[in-house]
Amino acid sequence: MIKKAGINRLFLYNLNFLSYYSKIWILYFPFLIFTSTNNQKNKDMETENTQTENTNQTGAPNSFQHEIPNASVILILGIIALVISFFNSLVGIVAGVVALVMARNAERLYHQTPRLYTLSSYSNIRSGRTCAIIGIVIAILKIILIGIILGLLGAFIPWDQITHGSIQL
Repeated sequence: MIKKAGINRLFLYNLNFLSYYSKIWILYFPFLIFTSTNNQKNKDMETENTQTENTNQTGAPNSFQHEIPNASVILILGIIALVISFFNSLVGIVAGVVALVMARNAERLYHQTPRLYTLSSYSNIRSGRTCAIIGIVIAILKIILIGIILGLLGAFIPWDQITHGSIQL
C-alpha cells in the first residue's frame, strides 16, 4: 500500500508539473513564433548592411559616441520653464533663461565635434530650448496681461476724491 501511494503521489506530481509547463508553453509559443520571424528578418538585414553595422547616421561608430553633457538637464529645465510659467512667471523666466544659456553652450559643443555625440542628446537639447523659449514668452505675456488688468482697475478708481478726503475707504 505504501508503495502504491508513493507511485500515485509521484504520478500526480508529474501531472501537476506537466500541466504547469503546458500553460507556460501555450503562453510562450506565440512569442516564439513572432521572434523567430523577426530574427530571420534581422539576419537578412545584417547580411545586407555588414559595413554599416556599428555606425550611426553621421558615420561615426556607436561605441565612441556619448551623450552631450547636460542634455537631459536642459530638457528638464525647459519643461519646468514651460509648466511653471503658468503659475509663477519669475521662476519660469529664470528656469527658461538658464536652459537657454546651457543649450547655447551645449549646441556649440555639439557643432564643434558632432561625431562624438548622439543625435538623441542633440534632439533633447533642441526640445529643451524650444520649451524654454515658449515658457519665457508665456511668462512675459502673463506679466503684461496682469499689468494691463491692474492699470485698467487703477484707471476706474476715483483717485481725486480719495486724496481730497471726500471718499473714505
